[in-house]
Amino acid sequence: DVSRAAASSAAAFRDDPIEHYLRDTPDADQSRISWRWRSALLIRMQLTAYALKQQALTVNHGDASLAFLQPCDMVSRLVSLVKPIIRWLFIRVNTLCDSPEQRRRRAEYLNKLERAEKGLFGERADRMYLLRNLSTSPAAQGRGYASILVRAVTEKARHKASYYSTWLSSSNVGNTSFYERCGFVTVGEFTLGDGNPTWTEPPLVVLIVSFLV
Repeated sequence: DVSRAAASSAAAFRDDPIEHYLRDTPDADQSRISWRWRSALLIRMQLTAYALKQQALTVNHGDASLAFLQPCDMVSRLVSLVKPIIRWLFIRVNTLCDSPEQRRRRAEYLNKLERAEKGLFGERADRMYLLRNLSTSPAAQGRGYASILVRAVTEKARHKASYYSTWLSSSNVGNTSFYERCGFVTVGEFTLGDGNPTWTEPPLVVLIVSFLV
């Protein structure tokens, strides 16, 4: 499932607005490794890591997939120790491979995302589920796979002894209606590219949506 899910995810995110912002810089030819090869590798590594922690779900053997982070008080000590190592590894790979402008844009995105999370949720974020990398192969879209995956996690949160909420950052405002149908509401947003002279398109809006905050 991991191999198929990684291929499906790479195809689904190829035209993603944030992917476009991070990838298509004026100095993209200075990247040490092709973006396509690197993305495929990192997606595979990430899905494998989440699967080992039992924090990944798939439909139809990888046509659609979703990874999620559990609230801190539900995470084992081993996972707590390994998590920062995995995060460091991903950041390190991207830092080594990115061109200078790609590196600046990635730092902008991560910093703004972190500020938005802290500003909106504060310490509550430690007691929330975080959905990541929801994707469906372009050939399998329109079958309700993404809805199945999202609801699987929100129902998991509902049925815990004490209720946990769920949140995610949406890289495409066109997906807002989908998340609303799944019970999410928009609670915040931030923009990318505003004030960046190398970005000649309108600023990108990244939405923060939450399920029953």
